Amino acid sequence: LQVPLTMPAKEVRAAGVRALRHLFSDKTTFEKMLKVRMDIFIIRSMDNTIANEVERIQALRFIRKVVAVCPKSCPMSLAVCLVSTGSDNSEEPDRLKTACLATLCELAIKNSALASYSGGINAIIRNVLDCQVPRLNEALMVTLLFLLNNSDSRPYVRSDVGLEGVLAPFTDLHYRHNADTSEKLFKEDREARLRASEMAIIAVFRSWSGIISFCKPDGKGLQSLLGVFCLKNSEVRRGIMDIISQIFRIKQAVWTDDFNIALMSVDPSVMQDTWRLQENFVAQEGKDLLPHRATGRTNLVSNYTALVLAAFMNAGLLECLVEVITSSDCFISVQATILLGELLHLANTLLPPECSRHSHCLPSLVNTATSFEVSAAERGRASAAVNCLDRLHQMKKREPVPCSLYLEQIFNQRVSAHPAHPLCVRAWGSIVIILIDPEDAYVAAIRDTQVVTEKDFRKWDWELIGATLQSPSLSLKKLEETNNQRFIRNLLYFYKPSSQQFCTVSITDNMAKTYSRAGLLLIHFLLDTDDAAGDMILKELTQEIGECLLEVLSPNMTGVLSSSSLQNTLSRDYILFLGRISCSKNSTSSKLLEKTDIYQYLLEMCSTPGQENLLKLIIASLDYKDTGISRIILSKLLTASSVSTRLYATSHMRVLLRSKVLFFNNWGMEFLVTQLYDTETQVANEAADVLDEACEDEANLQYLVQLRPVLLHLGERGIRLMTRFVAVERGFTYLQSLGYLHVLLEQWRQKFCREYVRWVEELLAESLTTYTKATDEESYVRRSTRRKTVKDCFLPPHLYGKLVQKKNGFKLLQKTNDIELCVRTIQTLEPDTREKVIEIKAALWALGHCGSSNWGITLLMEEDVIPDIVRMAEESENFAIRGTCFYVLGLIAKTRQGADILQDLEWESIRHMGEEQWPVL
Repeated sequence: LQVPLTMPAKEVRAAGVRALRHLFSDKTTFEKMLKVRMDIFIIRSMDNTIANEVERIQALRFIRKVVAVCPKSCPMSLAVCLVSTGSDNSEEPDRLKTACLATLCELAIKNSALASYSGGINAIIRNVLDCQVPRLNEALMVTLLFLLNNSDSRPYVRSDVGLEGVLAPFTDLHYRHNADTSEKLFKEDREARLRASEMAIIAVFRSWSGIISFCKPDGKGLQSLLGVFCLKNSEVRRGIMDIISQIFRIKQAVWTDDFNIALMSVDPSVMQDTWRLQENFVAQEGKDLLPHRATGRTNLVSNYTALVLAAFMNAGLLECLVEVITSSDCFISVQATILLGELLHLANTLLPPECSRHSHCLPSLVNTATSFEVSAAERGRASAAVNCLDRLHQMKKREPVPCSLYLEQIFNQRVSAHPAHPLCVRAWGSIVIILIDPEDAYVAAIRDTQVVTEKDFRKWDWELIGATLQSPSLSLKKLEETNNQRFIRNLLYFYKPSSQQFCTVSITDNMAKTYSRAGLLLIHFLLDTDDAAGDMILKELTQEIGECLLEVLSPNMTGVLSSSSLQNTLSRDYILFLGRISCSKNSTSSKLLEKTDIYQYLLEMCSTPGQENLLKLIIASLDYKDTGISRIILSKLLTASSVSTRLYATSHMRVLLRSKVLFFNNWGMEFLVTQLYDTETQVANEAADVLDEACEDEANLQYLVQLRPVLLHLGERGIRLMTRFVAVERGFTYLQSLGYLHVLLEQWRQKFCREYVRWVEELLAESLTTYTKATDEESYVRRSTRRKTVKDCFLPPHLYGKLVQKKNGFKLLQKTNDIELCVRTIQTLEPDTREKVIEIKAALWALGHCGSSNWGITLLMEEDVIPDIVRMAEESENFAIRGTCFYVLGLIAKTRQGADILQDLEWESIRHMGEEQWPVL
């Protein structure tokens, strides 16, 4: 095979290298190749001209196989070849550079010594600031952080060169990555290096090795970064605020010098792209806005955020922000003020009272706002910041506010909204107070709305229309009076599809939401009038909407409710109007929908292909709190032929769960269990996730046990759901009667305790990094430059943690020697191999879950193991084990006894539920 490697034709040489790659499959064969110096030919192929890609690609594949099969046998020559290509900075880019860097990262993990001696680690460090693609930048940084994590590979990476080197674009205002960069390109090059540095710094703070290395109290790392934050350099300040916002999951305000605009942009209820009808609509809006039902479940991201926030605060972050607020221009001052308010809220929620020094920055800000020893500009910025912080505080205090009228209507299914005062009626965005007798005021109000006298609906006073429709006046409901009837008739004409007025308004129109809200108020008004005329008027509107639905069922699929109209106009809200009618407690409303064949049309729509958007609207609009046709329609959509419809309907069940729709623990759990048997894995997994959240409520869990679903076909998710059964007496007895309880205990002992480590670390990776789990084994995730949003990471259920919640389970666990084995593991095992590290982590998680209840903490106290866990958290040579210990201590601190023990060991913890927005400390 050496002969073809010397042939003049590149295709022949490439085929020879390919044959060599297929020839060896183990270390022995490769070492025989090295004896005849085959590596020289591989290097020769790699060192060919850039245009000769076919041969170079085969050579790189050969090297990658060496790294995969026998990395310890990889010769220095091949490693240096990778370093040479990966370090290339020529004007003509080498297309194999990224692949060579990826191979160097693999080599650094599998053979750290060779990667270090060949210059591979230095090549990785240099290329971090060359890469502005998030996933690639993170891959390079994670390689360095992996080496820092283990004591045996740590010497190969100098933290002051490897990690702190990525700070250079911020800490060195004259930093040049390449000495030969021209002055013309210097600004553009610096912006690119700052972006790459931001990504790298964020990656550092998303790992335990990075946090521990960066937060040492030696004036380097974090402190040097915050030191330059106080320098009056707008570019650096803006970049550091971007870093802080991403680390702490803070939504960044738009770039403006107006506090009002900035506050509106960080309002969680502001419309998001993922809430659009074409995307995940109300299912995603509800998921983002409504609080998770797992109020008592540990959120690891909150624990992580609390630790990093404490480190930043101890390094002086809040004081730096006050300095930035008072000494920067208006744009940066606004951004810094919003950031300060968000951080103070996080500190108040996540940090124990012993760490309350975060409030010390406010007196200095107030003093600046009232001091005449500073300039008028600084005093003005400080005063504006104090006012903005107060408004931000008010925004944080309020309950979740729906963005769409669809989610708002779901809220109203459990809350009845009535005016708080008989003389006050609420319109969108304001409160109109009628200061005189409503019986006399309504006539003037109708006149002032312009509805009776003006044909152009855009000239109507819509705020007053909304107030009038909510008026407590009984006279207005007398529709036999001419003035009242004209007012209602003109309004109705505007909303009728045949008028081509309401249904043609664009959804981007500034008044769009006002029109739809007034339409809902009109329907509520007509339903509330005990008058045949009101029923007749409402029937006219309902019949016309029914005709529009009938058009959709026809083959041509055109009309008011066509796909394009639903996406772009308010015609979509006709379905919302139907939903509002279905929500009414008025007995005539249900009969009205039946008489006009609306329910029949909706049932037929469930099996109509190509109407995904319309079906989403139907799912989001109907009322499910009572037994009836609405639930039948939902059940049909949950089993529809379209996968996207089934998936959306299943996701919408989470919104109904979080909205606490009445009797969800009965019908909702039944629907979700049915979805577990869906042939599409994605739908079944979504149902399992919603069920997992639902089971945080014991009533839901009790009903799930009563249904006795088959879960094991779901794999890991099924095991987690089955594990929850032991947390209630009925489930414990059920598994015991099947003889499966001891089987489940043995499965966890032999397998799932170690698998649990992977579950948690995979969830953390999905939450904190750019890692995205593939939907199935054969798929892959495409590279993207879109910034990923950090999401919550709630701990999966652990069998030991569920057993100790009840007396029967506690006694069963006490009879085994599992806890003693876990204690012995963490006390005797050394983390010198990957397998031993997993064993230690598995034991730690088991002990942590055991100590998370009042029953289980007694077992840990008997073994006196909590001081050992604290010692490991402070002294373990493996940084990842330290991180696991930190999370485990968080579990132990969930009980009062555990928190008291940790306080004696100088570890402080919060004494309230982590999800409480305003805890009393």
